[in-house]
Amino acid sequence: TLKAQAYDAAGNSTLASVVVTIKNAPPADTIAPTVSMTSPVANATVSNTITVSATAIDNIGVSKVEFYKDSDTTAFTVDTVNPYSTTFDTTSLVNGLHSFKGVAYDAAGNSTSTTVVVTVNNVPLTDTIPPVVSISAPTNNGTYSGILPLNATASDNVGVTQVDFFVDNTFMFSDKAAPYTTNINTASFSDGAHTLKAQAYDAAGNSTLASVVVTIKNAPPADTIAPTVSMTSPVANAVLKNNAIITVTATDNVGVDHVDYYQGSTLIGASATAPFTFVWDTSTVQNGTYVLKAIAYDAAGNAKTSGTVSVSVSNVVVPPPDTVAPTVAITSPTGGTLNGVVTIAGTASDNVGITKVDFYRGTTLITTDTTGSPGYAITWDTRTVPDGAYILKAVAYDAAGNSATSNTVSVSVNNTADLMPPTVSILVPLDGAIAKGGTDVYITASASDNVAVTKVEIYQNGNLICTLKTAPYFCIWTTPTKGWRKIFSPTPQYVLTAKAYDAAGNTQISSTVTLNKLN
Repeated sequence: TLKAQAYDAAGNSTLASVVVTIKNAPPADTIAPTVSMTSPVANATVSNTITVSATAIDNIGVSKVEFYKDSDTTAFTVDTVNPYSTTFDTTSLVNGLHSFKGVAYDAAGNSTSTTVVVTVNNVPLTDTIPPVVSISAPTNNGTYSGILPLNATASDNVGVTQVDFFVDNTFMFSDKAAPYTTNINTASFSDGAHTLKAQAYDAAGNSTLASVVVTIKNAPPADTIAPTVSMTSPVANAVLKNNAIITVTATDNVGVDHVDYYQGSTLIGASATAPFTFVWDTSTVQNGTYVLKAIAYDAAGNAKTSGTVSVSVSNVVVPPPDTVAPTVAITSPTGGTLNGVVTIAGTASDNVGITKVDFYRGTTLITTDTTGSPGYAITWDTRTVPDGAYILKAVAYDAAGNSATSNTVSVSVNNTADLMPPTVSILVPLDGAIAKGGTDVYITASASDNVAVTKVEIYQNGNLICTLKTAPYFCIWTTPTKGWRKIFSPTPQYVLTAKAYDAAGNTQISSTVTLNKLN
């Protein structure tokens, strides 16, 4: 019990007291836990999935144990319950030396770590699955002459290392990367039936053979003269839009078989008869610069590539339709009881733009905000509806007609009860006033209410010094003779506030007024 007894010159005295409770915080915990790894043991050789565990103790209590591998800064497991244990798949690591670390923490943030080094040795599985291979060109039982492309497709559960090509049993070429292809000069072989073979291998030595039978017929003598080809349209640096016509001139000593048209390295079309033209739909590519070329072939497989032509594609880009709905939320009010004229505010956003936000009470539209400046908000006169419960929501729209409905907010309207707090301020003394110790300070407050003020309380540093029930609200407080800070002190010595009440229990606290001691 803390007591203060005041005396006057006549010997009269009065005693005041307060009861307080003294409670000092316990000393900070600075003792770290102890931790040791129990699995795996140091220098062990491990494989597959292992158990990683640790024991940890603390003078107060262990809050968690984190487990790390190697130099990782992120734990692969955090365990908060004793026994502290987890599992780890070592097949995710390369064989060799690796470390596992356990870090124990207590509630005060103290920590201790311990590390073990082990050898990971996982035995790889033997690959016994052979590749899958097929010859995609030429077709079986076809008749061919000249240069014959021999193409194969191959795949493997691990990976194809190479595809070897044979004519009958004669090795022709080994291709080590897809696409697997070679060209066969049929003039090097006699006319008649021949077996074309493709044998695929994987790294384990597994192999698979595919074959087709073709007929070689090279009489009369093979044509070895390639066609001539040039691009006549479009011209260099032309600007293309929509469907552009590509025109090529091609000739051959025997005859042109077909012409292929390329954009860069991409085949975009072909034509087999003169005049050699192709319509290119430029809308299939983005606007920009492209290089066009043509390759002419004759029946013997001879080919010739034209000169390249650089062109620009410039199409009008139509944006896709907007199908993304806006997002919208009511931010104020968040609930509670409303009266009088209130503001209903919200936020709304859209990938293109918001056109309007409708605000509703239940299913009834209150009004619409189309400006969104500075935010989407409306005013609602709650006196236009009966007292009771209402649901508020907002619906946002964009220019494409997409809409979204906000969260709902439940409120109560009560315009009969007094919900408005009083207003209160300290008129005298002024903020920052200077006073001497042991002198009387005259405090005057002003307070008003929509119904009536029932009382005004004056506080000094949070301590009640006067209770005033009628206006004018006037109080005299005597400053102490000791304990004042000097003027311009970083912290004012005394702070005065006033608190006003009305009959409905509404309260309001005034702005603070500070006093400083005169030097």
